[in-house]
Amino acid sequence: MKAVTAVVVVLFGLLLAGCASEERDQPSVVGASEQARSPRLVPGESDPCGLLDEFQRDHLGLRDGKRVEDVQLKGADFCGWQAREFNGGTYQGAVLPNNHTLANIRRGYELPQDYTVAGRPAVSGSIGGLSGELSCYVFAELPDGRLADASFWAARDEGMTHTIACERATRVLERIVETVQSR
Repeated sequence: MKAVTAVVVVLFGLLLAGCASEERDQPSVVGASEQARSPRLVPGESDPCGLLDEFQRDHLGLRDGKRVEDVQLKGADFCGWQAREFNGGTYQGAVLPNNHTLANIRRGYELPQDYTVAGRPAVSGSIGGLSGELSCYVFAELPDGRLADASFWAARDEGMTHTIACERATRVLERIVETVQSR
């Protein structure tokens, strides 16, 4: 239940960040990928649990996924996977429509980190506080302008750090990007 609440809070923050307006007389900084973004909406994945096949889930140590209900992010469908190990944590994944951008992610999360996932530009973020130490959200920009997303929440704090949480989320995101690019 805590994981679902965290998702709703984070997604609401993303929506607010995406809707925030620039202050008057402030120049807008737009990255190269933002400038090339298509004006038409490219929808997210309608079958998010199909983003990881059985082989990938086995390799990652995940159970079969279940669609996340009551997602408050228009046009996005998320899948949740539990780790097979006891108290191993929860993962979620999605492909967001192209009206969500890495720039929005940078503005909407604490301590955003830019890097590359599966050869694609990516950003990781935290929601801060103890929850931030136990979780990580990673987004990679796909060639069509959509964002692939994976997140990890630890089931317990023993031995967990934000860095470890991001490593786990990144492993899942690499497989999601692989799946989308193979289609």
